[in-house]
Amino acid sequence: MGCSIDDCFKYSQRLCGRALAASARKFSSGDLETAASLKKEMATVIPADEQFRQAFEIATVSKAVLARYYLRSLEMAAKNEITPWLVPNDDRQIINLQNVLPERFYGKWEKFDEESARAYVKKIGNLALLLAKSNSDLRSADFKTKRAIYKKSPYELTRQISTDSAWREDQIAERQKGLAELALRAWPLSIIAPASRYFGFRHSRQFQAR
Repeated sequence: MGCSIDDCFKYSQRLCGRALAASARKFSSGDLETAASLKKEMATVIPADEQFRQAFEIATVSKAVLARYYLRSLEMAAKNEITPWLVPNDDRQIINLQNVLPERFYGKWEKFDEESARAYVKKIGNLALLLAKSNSDLRSADFKTKRAIYKKSPYELTRQISTDSAWREDQIAERQKGLAELALRAWPLSIIAPASRYFGFRHSRQFQAR
């Protein structure tokens, strides 16, 4: 089913916090003297690109405010913004989060049963940004109806969904793999400080979208 980013965050925050505190003590004592030595020290708790990508491919999000931040950062990465992790606070009256496969689908999504719907509805690959006025009319609509609206969206990642003729488990998984590749650009290890990368798509840079 995959991991919940929300559930993992508290654990990762404690783990990284302890590692940073231990490194700070070593700097104070003189055991660590250079940036290279700090990088080596933190390497055991900072995920490499492959680990980061694999974790993102199966991640779920249960808090809408976090999902909007992740998707907005990924949208900026897709548009080659210089600092996609620095997302301004979003206005929920303008930008909304849409579950492509809705949480309550009332039989309009015959390719999903109750169990598979629960497994996929919170996947990042099943989430998209929409203008609030569009989202209010689409909550439980079928994919054909949603697809027509997605095609006109100002958000590139949302428009991409409209190229699919149907929305099934395979489409969600494939989209999430693509988002995982974008995540490496949105929160690059080579640019962001190591501690920020560890929090990565959780609460990068003290989490800008509140």
